[in-house]
Amino acid sequence: MEQHAIVKDLPREKSAVQEQQKLLRQLREGRLPLLVETRHAAIILFGEANRKNLYRLYKLIKSGAIKSKKLGANYWILKSELERLADDETHEPKH
Repeated sequence: MEQHAIVKDLPREKSAVQEQQKLLRQLREGRLPLLVETRHAAIILFGEANRKNLYRLYKLIKSGAIKSKKLGANYWILKSELERLADDETHEPKH
């Protein structure tokens, strides 16, 4: 049964990789808006916008490691921050 579950997850993983590559390409080409949704920022930085990665992103925002703008209840990540972090191989803030 475990093998069946692994096979079932493969298309989703491939799709997540494709989405990350697409967003990174848009970032490099300057086609992303100045403010980026947290979901897209999580995909760019961590590969997927699951609950764990969104939590990691919010921790980085709240600690000040990633500059963002809060509009209402939503955070928006500055494109310049994503450019800075996308160049860092570990995607971890430097202290």
